[in-house]
Amino acid sequence: FDYDEARIAKIREDESTVDLYEDKIGTYLVKLSRESLSFEDSHEVSNLLHTIGDFERISDHAINIVDVATEIHEKAIKFSENAKKEIKVLSSAIAEILNNTVEAFQNDDLELAKKIKTQIPDVSLTTDIMMGFPGETEDDVEETLNLMKEIRYESAMMYYYNPREGTPAAKLEQIPEEIRKSRLQKVIDLQMIHTEEEMKKQIGRTQKVLVESVSRDSPEELLGKTSRNEKVSFKAEKSLIGKFVQVEILSLNGHTFKGKII
Repeated sequence: FDYDEARIAKIREDESTVDLYEDKIGTYLVKLSRESLSFEDSHEVSNLLHTIGDFERISDHAINIVDVATEIHEKAIKFSENAKKEIKVLSSAIAEILNNTVEAFQNDDLELAKKIKTQIPDVSLTTDIMMGFPGETEDDVEETLNLMKEIRYESAMMYYYNPREGTPAAKLEQIPEEIRKSRLQKVIDLQMIHTEEEMKKQIGRTQKVLVESVSRDSPEELLGKTSRNEKVSFKAEKSLIGKFVQVEILSLNGHTFKGKII
């Protein structure tokens, strides 16, 4: 897959900026930690150093480093003007990386999914989707639904955002819970349609199945998983548990296939 070289170069340039200022601010904080500080202020400096160490992962609290630094400054820990400028540049670089990364995912993931489906026609694609994060707009919701329609995931783990006390995101303006739930329901409703339609395509086909256990619904049937991680039940001897068998898919009941051993 040929990624956009210009986009990759820009993201790498931003990452280099983050690395540079991570080193500078980290050095400054280590020097600050050697000063005569109260226990509380020492703890705050330690927390900020921990945040600095997380920049490579660009975590939720890392992009709020300016807020963290402001809180420390208000507690009488004095940052030099140069250090404050460096923190602002670092925060801007992180924000730019995040924007570039989101754009890359939106464009490149769709193209990559299309190529995977072309090369492996029977592939099963799954994903995780979270709705209702602070700042999410109706346009964002539509983009999510459109991406789902384009890629047509066979299954997805879907949930709405819940603020966790003590995290920077919890301090942001929250989307009302009823809106978060309604947006999630749109995603669930669409995914349920896609899941059923994609699974029904397997009816009439023969699949290689790993036999896992006796079916909970019938002691005469065994339960196994296809290479697409789909459940299928069929009548067979218990001695086949732990082995691979060929099973013809006959019907779909909920999210479990009914089949017969070949």
